[in-house]
Amino acid sequence: RQSRQNLQKIALMTDTFCLYRFKQILDSKTRLDCIASTRNYRPFEALRNRAGRLVIKVINGKRIKKRPNKIPPFAIEHNGTNTEWITSVYIKDKTILSGFGDFYGTNDAIIAVWKNCKTEDFENEDIPKGAILDIYIFGSFSNSPFIHDMFIAGKLNNIIEDCNKKLLEEKINK
Repeated sequence: RQSRQNLQKIALMTDTFCLYRFKQILDSKTRLDCIASTRNYRPFEALRNRAGRLVIKVINGKRIKKRPNKIPPFAIEHNGTNTEWITSVYIKDKTILSGFGDFYGTNDAIIAVWKNCKTEDFENEDIPKGAILDIYIFGSFSNSPFIHDMFIAGKLNNIIEDCNKKLLEEKINK
């Protein structure tokens, strides 16, 4: 019963569910290019370059000076000419390659899920070619640890499936 109430709470408080999929496709240790997205999250869409591509950079959380008492395993920045902060990502359990954070300047929770890499890869800023980072965005819901717990428990599977069905491939120049 509590779980159903929590899902209803998420549905009522969340006005946007989005997914942005990034992949390490170039010979860069920290750069990830958007290869597919739902294209419905304005803060990400605003970071696209003139060619319409969205590129991010993954950095070690120890480089973050904003919260010295709370160091995340990794952070995400926009990889444009003017580097913009996107989020810090916190991981509760390093055996599960997913974490949580919020999109800087918003109340929007994110869940970040890695594929084809290990925790050490992003901590050492050496993302292997082919690594994928899925960023799920839950708009207007700022309790990202709660969302992450629901995600890990499989209680957001319908939302995740829906986001995956809405993915649109991006044009990538290698």
